[in-house]
Amino acid sequence: MNIIIYTGRVCPFSQQVVDDMKSQNVDFIHKKVDEDPEALLEMYKLTKKIATPVITIEKDDQKYTLLGYTQENKKTLQKIVELAKQSKQL
Repeated sequence: MNIIIYTGRVCPFSQQVVDDMKSQNVDFIHKKVDEDPEALLEMYKLTKKIATPVITIEKDDQKYTLLGYTQENKKTLQKIVELAKQSKQL
């Protein structure tokens, strides 16, 4: 399983998702869209929006994308992380 988090420097939710993943010892790829034009383009192709954070989860040839770090997305990401840890994929 791969997790990619696209963040923006001035977005507090971006920092929150990064902090949450680090506190749970979750490996992820961190792409800072305001410093990396290619990451910005990748993010835009995924969502058709310029908004952060964007979280992608790739597992078994499937890709899931979460836009924003809402309470609902936070719970969804937490469930995915827990299931991945149980199956030793993280």
